Amino acid sequence: LALAEEQLRPPFFSILSPLYWPHLAAALALGVLVVLLARARGRPYTATSLRASVRAWSHPSARVDYAYYFVNGVIYPLLVVPWLTDDGALRAGVSDAITELFGARSAGARVGPFTLLVLSAAIFVAFDFGRFAGHWLQHRVPVLWEFHKVHHSARSLTPITTFRMHPVDLAVMATSTSLSVAAMAGLILHLFPGDESLWGELGLRVAVGFFVFDLTGSTLRHTSVWLSYGPYLGRILVSPAQHQIHHSADPRHF
Repeated sequence: LALAEEQLRPPFFSILSPLYWPHLAAALALGVLVVLLARARGRPYTATSLRASVRAWSHPSARVDYAYYFVNGVIYPLLVVPWLTDDGALRAGVSDAITELFGARSAGARVGPFTLLVLSAAIFVAFDFGRFAGHWLQHRVPVLWEFHKVHHSARSLTPITTFRMHPVDLAVMATSTSLSVAAMAGLILHLFPGDESLWGELGLRVAVGFFVFDLTGSTLRHTSVWLSYGPYLGRILVSPAQHQIHHSADPRHF
Protein backbone atom coordinates (compact mmCIF):
# COMPACT_ATOMS: atom_id res chain seq x y z
CA LEU A 1 0.00 0.00 0.00
CA ALA A 2 2.83 2.38 0.85
CA LEU A 3 4.48 1.75 -2.53
CA ALA A 4 1.18 2.25 -4.37
CA GLU A 5 0.66 5.57 -2.59
CA GLU A 6 4.25 6.59 -3.37
CA GLN A 7 3.69 5.90 -7.09
CA LEU A 8 0.75 8.33 -7.13
CA ARG A 9 2.71 11.20 -5.55
CA PRO A 10 4.02 13.99 -7.84
CA PRO A 11 7.28 12.70 -9.38
CA PHE A 12 9.28 15.61 -7.94
CA PHE A 13 8.38 14.34 -4.45
CA SER A 14 8.30 10.55 -5.03
CA ILE A 15 11.35 8.51 -4.07
CA LEU A 16 10.41 6.03 -6.82
CA SER A 17 10.68 8.64 -9.59
CA PRO A 18 13.81 9.54 -11.57
CA LEU A 19 12.63 13.14 -11.17
CA TYR A 20 12.70 13.01 -7.35
CA TRP A 21 14.32 16.30 -6.34
CA PRO A 22 17.36 14.77 -4.55
CA HIS A 23 18.07 12.73 -7.71
CA LEU A 24 17.94 15.88 -9.85
CA ALA A 25 20.12 17.78 -7.37
CA ALA A 26 22.69 14.96 -7.36
CA ALA A 27 22.62 14.82 -11.17
CA LEU A 28 23.26 18.57 -11.38
CA ALA A 29 26.15 18.34 -8.91
CA LEU A 30 27.68 15.38 -10.77
CA GLY A 31 27.22 17.11 -14.10
CA VAL A 32 29.06 20.21 -12.90
CA LEU A 33 31.83 18.01 -11.44
CA VAL A 34 32.21 16.10 -14.73
CA VAL A 35 32.52 19.36 -16.69
CA LEU A 36 35.07 20.82 -14.26
CA LEU A 37 37.19 17.65 -14.27
CA ALA A 38 37.01 17.41 -18.07
CA ARG A 39 38.18 20.98 -18.47
CA ALA A 40 40.97 20.45 -15.96
CA ARG A 41 42.20 17.50 -18.04
CA GLY A 42 41.85 19.27 -21.37
CA ARG A 43 38.84 17.19 -22.43
CA PRO A 44 36.30 18.54 -24.98
CA TYR A 45 33.75 20.11 -22.64
CA THR A 46 33.38 23.61 -24.05
CA ALA A 47 30.91 26.43 -23.65
CA THR A 48 29.41 25.30 -26.97
CA SER A 49 28.69 21.78 -25.69
CA LEU A 50 27.23 23.21 -22.49
CA ARG A 51 24.93 25.49 -24.46
CA ALA A 52 23.88 22.46 -26.52
CA SER A 53 22.93 20.68 -23.31
CA VAL A 54 20.75 23.61 -22.29
CA ARG A 55 19.17 23.87 -25.75
CA ALA A 56 18.27 20.17 -25.58
CA TRP A 57 15.37 21.05 -23.30
CA SER A 58 13.71 23.14 -26.02
CA HIS A 59 14.47 20.72 -28.89
CA PRO A 60 11.35 19.53 -30.80
CA SER A 61 12.15 15.99 -29.65
CA ALA A 62 12.13 17.15 -26.02
CA ARG A 63 8.70 18.70 -26.52
CA VAL A 64 7.45 15.27 -27.58
CA ASP A 65 9.00 13.86 -24.40
CA TYR A 66 6.93 16.29 -22.33
CA ALA A 67 3.75 14.92 -23.91
CA TYR A 68 4.85 11.37 -23.12
CA TYR A 69 5.62 12.46 -19.57
CA PHE A 70 2.03 13.62 -19.12
CA VAL A 71 0.67 10.32 -20.48
CA ASN A 72 3.10 7.97 -18.71
CA GLY A 73 3.73 9.98 -15.55
CA VAL A 74 0.17 11.09 -14.85
CA ILE A 75 -2.47 9.16 -16.82
CA TYR A 76 -0.75 5.75 -16.95
CA PRO A 77 -0.36 5.29 -13.15
CA LEU A 78 -4.01 6.23 -12.58
CA LEU A 79 -5.62 4.14 -15.34
CA VAL A 80 -3.25 1.27 -16.16
CA VAL A 81 -1.12 0.43 -13.10
CA PRO A 82 -4.08 -0.89 -11.02
CA TRP A 83 -4.74 -3.50 -13.75
CA LEU A 84 -1.19 -4.83 -13.93
CA THR A 85 -0.16 -8.08 -12.28
CA ASP A 86 -0.36 -7.95 -8.49
CA ASP A 87 3.08 -8.59 -6.98
CA GLY A 88 1.61 -9.83 -3.70
CA ALA A 89 -0.50 -12.49 -5.39
CA LEU A 90 2.51 -13.63 -7.44
CA ARG A 91 4.69 -13.90 -4.33
CA ALA A 92 2.08 -15.94 -2.52
CA GLY A 93 1.58 -18.17 -5.56
CA VAL A 94 5.29 -18.91 -5.88
CA SER A 95 5.58 -19.58 -2.16
CA ASP A 96 2.58 -21.94 -2.27
CA ALA A 97 3.98 -23.78 -5.30
CA ILE A 98 7.33 -24.32 -3.55
CA THR A 99 5.51 -25.53 -0.44
CA GLU A 100 3.55 -28.08 -2.50
CA LEU A 101 6.78 -29.39 -4.01
CA PHE A 102 8.97 -29.50 -0.92
CA GLY A 103 6.57 -29.24 2.01
CA ALA A 104 5.97 -26.47 4.51
CA ARG A 105 8.69 -25.06 6.73
CA SER A 106 8.14 -24.27 10.37
CA ALA A 107 8.46 -20.68 11.47
CA GLY A 108 11.91 -19.84 12.79
CA ALA A 109 13.44 -17.00 14.72
CA ARG A 110 13.11 -13.41 13.53
CA VAL A 111 15.44 -12.65 10.62
CA GLY A 112 18.62 -10.87 11.73
CA PRO A 113 20.21 -7.71 10.23
CA PHE A 114 22.82 -9.55 8.13
CA THR A 115 20.26 -11.95 6.67
CA LEU A 116 17.99 -8.98 5.88
CA LEU A 117 20.87 -7.35 4.02
CA VAL A 118 21.51 -10.50 1.96
CA LEU A 119 17.82 -10.99 1.17
CA SER A 120 17.46 -7.32 0.20
CA ALA A 121 20.41 -7.71 -2.18
CA ALA A 122 18.71 -10.79 -3.65
CA ILE A 123 15.52 -8.82 -4.31
CA PHE A 124 17.56 -5.96 -5.80
CA VAL A 125 19.33 -8.35 -8.19
CA ALA A 126 16.05 -10.08 -9.08
CA PHE A 127 14.51 -6.72 -9.98
CA ASP A 128 17.56 -5.79 -12.03
CA PHE A 129 17.40 -9.13 -13.86
CA GLY A 130 13.72 -8.50 -14.64
CA ARG A 131 14.60 -5.13 -16.18
CA PHE A 132 17.43 -6.74 -18.17
CA ALA A 133 15.15 -9.52 -19.44
CA GLY A 134 12.36 -7.12 -20.39
CA HIS A 135 14.77 -4.76 -22.15
CA TRP A 136 16.45 -7.65 -23.97
CA LEU A 137 13.08 -8.83 -25.25
CA GLN A 138 12.15 -5.30 -26.34
CA HIS A 139 15.20 -5.22 -28.58
CA ARG A 140 15.14 -8.83 -29.80
CA VAL A 141 11.44 -9.57 -30.40
CA PRO A 142 10.33 -7.69 -33.54
CA VAL A 143 6.79 -6.95 -32.37
CA LEU A 144 8.09 -5.58 -29.05
CA TRP A 145 10.72 -3.51 -30.83
CA GLU A 146 7.92 -1.75 -32.74
CA PHE A 147 6.81 -0.31 -29.38
CA HIS A 148 10.26 0.15 -27.83
CA LYS A 149 11.68 2.06 -30.79
CA VAL A 150 9.48 4.97 -29.69
CA HIS A 151 11.94 5.46 -26.83
CA HIS A 152 14.93 5.28 -29.17
CA SER A 153 13.40 7.78 -31.60
CA ALA A 154 14.44 10.64 -29.28
CA ARG A 155 16.83 12.98 -31.09
CA SER A 156 17.68 14.94 -27.95
CA LEU A 157 18.22 13.48 -24.47
CA THR A 158 16.99 15.01 -21.22
CA PRO A 159 15.89 13.28 -17.99
CA ILE A 160 12.31 13.57 -19.27
CA THR A 161 13.23 11.16 -22.10
CA THR A 162 12.90 8.41 -19.47
CA PHE A 163 9.12 8.79 -19.89
CA ARG A 164 9.23 8.55 -23.70
CA MET A 165 7.83 5.02 -23.78
CA HIS A 166 4.81 3.43 -25.40
CA PRO A 167 2.31 2.19 -22.76
CA VAL A 168 2.77 -1.36 -24.08
CA ASP A 169 6.50 -0.94 -23.45
CA LEU A 170 5.80 0.04 -19.84
CA ALA A 171 3.51 -2.95 -19.39
CA VAL A 172 6.21 -5.33 -20.69
CA MET A 173 8.78 -3.93 -18.28
CA ALA A 174 6.36 -3.98 -15.34
CA THR A 175 5.44 -7.61 -16.07
CA SER A 176 9.05 -8.80 -16.42
CA THR A 177 10.12 -7.18 -13.15
CA SER A 178 7.00 -8.41 -11.33
CA LEU A 179 7.71 -11.98 -12.40
CA SER A 180 11.40 -11.90 -11.45
CA VAL A 181 10.81 -10.23 -8.08
CA ALA A 182 7.86 -12.51 -7.30
CA ALA A 183 9.98 -15.61 -7.98
CA MET A 184 12.69 -14.44 -5.57
CA ALA A 185 10.25 -13.10 -2.99
CA GLY A 186 8.18 -16.29 -3.06
CA LEU A 187 11.31 -18.31 -2.37
CA ILE A 188 12.22 -15.99 0.51
CA LEU A 189 8.73 -16.21 2.00
CA HIS A 190 8.93 -20.00 1.81
CA LEU A 191 12.34 -20.13 3.47
CA PHE A 192 11.39 -17.67 6.22
CA PRO A 193 7.73 -18.27 7.10
CA GLY A 194 5.97 -16.70 10.04
CA ASP A 195 7.70 -13.32 10.00
CA GLU A 196 4.84 -11.06 8.92
CA SER A 197 7.03 -7.93 8.88
CA LEU A 198 9.71 -9.45 6.65
CA TRP A 199 8.45 -8.24 3.28
CA GLY A 200 7.88 -4.70 4.54
CA GLU A 201 11.43 -4.55 5.91
CA LEU A 202 12.84 -5.94 2.67
CA GLY A 203 10.83 -3.46 0.61
CA LEU A 204 12.13 -0.55 2.67
CA ARG A 205 15.75 -1.62 2.27
CA VAL A 206 15.40 -2.22 -1.46
CA ALA A 207 13.79 1.22 -1.89
CA VAL A 208 16.71 2.79 -0.01
CA GLY A 209 19.11 0.83 -2.25
CA PHE A 210 17.52 2.23 -5.41
CA PHE A 211 17.51 5.72 -3.91
CA VAL A 212 21.25 5.50 -3.23
CA PHE A 213 21.90 4.04 -6.70
CA ASP A 214 19.95 6.86 -8.35
CA LEU A 215 22.11 9.37 -6.49
CA THR A 216 25.18 8.00 -8.34
CA GLY A 217 24.08 9.53 -11.63
CA SER A 218 21.38 7.36 -13.18
CA THR A 219 19.39 10.53 -13.94
CA LEU A 220 22.25 11.53 -16.26
CA ARG A 221 21.68 8.53 -18.53
CA HIS A 222 19.36 10.61 -20.70
CA THR A 223 21.61 13.67 -20.99
CA SER A 224 24.76 14.63 -22.87
CA VAL A 225 26.89 14.56 -19.70
CA TRP A 226 29.57 11.93 -20.32
CA LEU A 227 29.94 10.18 -16.97
CA SER A 228 31.73 6.82 -17.19
CA TYR A 229 32.18 4.38 -14.30
CA GLY A 230 35.49 3.15 -15.74
CA PRO A 231 36.56 -0.22 -17.18
CA TYR A 232 35.92 -2.23 -14.00
CA LEU A 233 32.82 -0.83 -12.26
CA GLY A 234 31.33 -0.27 -15.72
CA ARG A 235 31.15 -4.04 -16.19
CA ILE A 236 28.72 -4.25 -13.26
CA LEU A 237 26.76 -0.97 -13.31
CA VAL A 238 25.41 0.76 -16.42
CA SER A 239 26.87 4.27 -16.46
CA PRO A 240 25.28 7.31 -18.11
CA ALA A 241 28.00 7.12 -20.77
CA GLN A 242 27.09 3.53 -21.62
CA HIS A 243 23.40 4.35 -21.88
CA GLN A 244 24.14 7.30 -24.16
CA ILE A 245 26.03 4.89 -26.44
CA HIS A 246 22.95 2.64 -26.28
CA HIS A 247 20.91 5.55 -27.70
CA SER A 248 23.46 6.39 -30.39
CA ALA A 249 22.44 6.38 -34.05
CA ASP A 250 26.08 5.97 -35.13
CA PRO A 251 26.48 2.51 -36.74
CA ARG A 252 29.89 2.04 -35.08
CA HIS A 253 28.10 2.00 -31.73
CA PHE A 254 25.64 -0.74 -32.68
